Formats: sequence, C-alpha cells, structure tokens
Amino acid sequence: MSSAPLKDHKKLSNEPRPALKVLHLITSLNRGGVEIWLMNLLRVSRKYGLKMDFCCKGKDVGIMAEEAKSLGASIFHVPLKPSHIRYIKELRNIIIQNGYNLVHNHLEAYSGVPTYVCRNLSVPILTSFHNVQFEPQTWTALPLIRQVRAVYSHFSVDYSIKKSNAVTGCSRGVIEALKIEEKRSDKNIHALYYGLDFANLPDVEEKNILRKQYNISNDDKIILHVGRFVRQKNHLGVINIFKIIKESVKDAKLFLVGDGPLREEVKRYVIRSGLYKDVSFLGIRDDVRNLMACSDVFIFPSLFEGFGLAAIEASAIGLPVVGSDVVGLREAVKQGETGFLFPPREIGEMAKCAIRLLKDSSLCNEIGRNGKAWAREEFSLEKNLKKLLALYHEYGR
Repeated sequence: MSSAPLKDHKKLSNEPRPALKVLHLITSLNRGGVEIWLMNLLRVSRKYGLKMDFCCKGKDVGIMAEEAKSLGASIFHVPLKPSHIRYIKELRNIIIQNGYNLVHNHLEAYSGVPTYVCRNLSVPILTSFHNVQFEPQTWTALPLIRQVRAVYSHFSVDYSIKKSNAVTGCSRGVIEALKIEEKRSDKNIHALYYGLDFANLPDVEEKNILRKQYNISNDDKIILHVGRFVRQKNHLGVINIFKIIKESVKDAKLFLVGDGPLREEVKRYVIRSGLYKDVSFLGIRDDVRNLMACSDVFIFPSLFEGFGLAAIEASAIGLPVVGSDVVGLREAVKQGETGFLFPPREIGEMAKCAIRLLKDSSLCNEIGRNGKAWAREEFSLEKNLKKLLALYHEYGR
C-alpha cells in the first residue's frame, strides 16, 4: 500500500499508521550488532503498521531466522555468487511479486548490486552503512581475490552512495569516514543510531543473584568481551589486556562471547599465554545481557567500529566500558562519564584503566550509573524506530 510522505516522526505515535512493507537486504540473521538491532525492530514493528521481510545473501539464513518467521517476517535466501546473475534475477522477482514500498539495503561492500536493481525497477532504496571498513570474511580474503574485492567494494559503495534515494550511517563518524556528504549532491543523508529495547533489562544490582545462577563466585572479577572472532575486534589485544589485569587482580576471569574464523587462533594464544584456566570461550549466546549484569568491566579494544552497539548495551545495564578511541565508539561512549577510550594500540593504558575500575568500586558504580542514564535516554528502541519510520515514509512509495 502506498503512503503519503510523513516527515514529522513525532506524530507517528498519535496518528493512524498505514501498512508499510520493507524488504531488508542482509547477509544472514546471525547474531551481530546490525542483526540484533533489526530483530529488536521486528519484535515491535506490527504495532507501528510495519511489515519487515529479509533477503539473505550468505551461505545460510542464520540462527535467528526461525524467530523472525514466527514474528511474521518472510525470509528469502538468495546466495550472492560471483556472477551476480541469479541474485539480480531473483531479487527482482521478490521485489515485484511482493510489492514493497521500499528496500532497505545493508550489504555495504555489495550494496551496489541491489541499488542497480531497485533503480531499474523504480523502487525506492535506502542504503545503510554500519562500518568504516568492509573486510572480507570468506574465501574472498584469499590473496589476489582480496585485492579484486577491494576494487569491487570501492566502486560498489561509491555507486550505492550516489544512486540510492537516501543513505544512512549508524554514526556521524561513519558518514564522515566514507565521505558520504562529499559524494552526494543532495541532503538525503542521515545518522541513524541503533536502538535498544530496555524492557526486562537486567541490572548490575542483580549481579549476586545472577552470579549464583551461573555458578560464578562473588569474589571473582569478571572481564567481559562480546564480538565476532575477526580481526576488527582485536581479540589478541583483549587477551593481552587481560594478561596485564591478571598480574594485579588475581581473582580476574575473562569471558569471551561470540564465534568466528579466528576463534581457534585465539584459543591457541590463550594457551601459550598460560591463561587457559581463567579464560572462558562462551560461544554464541542468547543471554548476553545477563552475562553483562554478572560482569565488572566491559572491554572493547576494536581496531575500528561503525558504532558499537555492545558498548551501548553494556552502558544501559550499568557496566563500565573500556575501549578504543576510534570512529563510532566515540559516539557510543562518553569519555570519562560512561567509560574510557584509548588509542587502539595502547593496550597497557586500557589494562590500567580496567584495574582501576576493578579496585575502585565507587568509581565503577559512578560510571555505571552515568552509562545507564545516558544509554536509556539517547538510544531507546522507540526513539530509533520513530526516526526510521519517518525515513521510510519520506522516501518510500
């Protein structure tokens, strides 16, 4: 169903909401920052008259696909092969047969292909960028192929920035890093921060209760990291930070949540470092928030980030953040108020800061309170959804 443009998103909660169908183009519905954000939106989308479907280009549709289906989303699986021919053909058919008001493109390095398809169909497309670098994660990381992909990515991203109806970045830093404002001749550019659902959010005040459930001693100092095991997340840096912490805080334990291609390499490094008894590899979890509420410090020494949703989530629970002073995280952490940021290579300074927080409970509690108040005020899912819906109505057909 078509809908008239609606630019004042504040009116959305009080006015009738026309049905709006949006197709999201993603790699898969596995647990990552973007995917968790989209699933949070999906859970509340019906009451706003929004129909969200997903088209996945990866090798599978992901572990959250079944939940997405149960929430009313249609899931299409169209693997993106090197020739792109099948993907282009099937994506065209999906869009035509389902009558979407708008396509929301999250494919970043591969965003040029759906932009081309939508322009030829005269279907509005909103392209979102969630990072400042788009590193290969599969066979495209092989020598020579990696270089070819880099050239492809450059032209693909450039084309989608210039030819999409509108472009969003998950932070102002992403918009600036990708030079989006320089590449477009109009002002259809928006910073769109992720939103979190704060309903039933655990709190650090529940720490002792939760620790009992997880068989964690109240004397242990829990250092937590959440992230995919890829170069960007700097897991070797995480281990080196923990090694320094362990020298001063004997009861320190490190929890690593996530999975990815570098997991076994990191495990070997932990063993070589003599830390295997104090480091737990927890894999992909659906109880990350409870683990955050069990923890004492969240460390996030990424080499680069588009935003850092995990840092916002930690702050919302009252968990202090120690991380990298990089694009994106500067907007997810208020320096000295909700956490502390250092240049990515200053591992020693991050470790010293974490030790200080672990030993100074009053400082730790103050930073936690600040983070909780700020995150819940600035990054609520409702606030985020209203802005997103305003964009959908403005640019959709």
